[in-house]
Amino acid sequence: MFSIRPHADGGIFTILANDGEPGLHICLDKELAPSERIWTPVPPRVGSLVVNLGKNGGVDHSPRAQ
Repeated sequence: MFSIRPHADGGIFTILANDGEPGLHICLDKELAPSERIWTPVPPRVGSLVVNLGKNGGVDHSPRAQ
């Protein structure tokens, strides 16, 4: 087993196959300072896929998209 520091996926999306082992956490408090953020575990579901929208997977509100 390994882990990495808290991060935001930089791509459009990431697909994770779930093997039933815990480990994935999400942060719902991104407005807070990094040291104050609360990370919530995602309950594992065997045989499921987790589709994680990355930093670039949201709605583009830039002038070039209009």
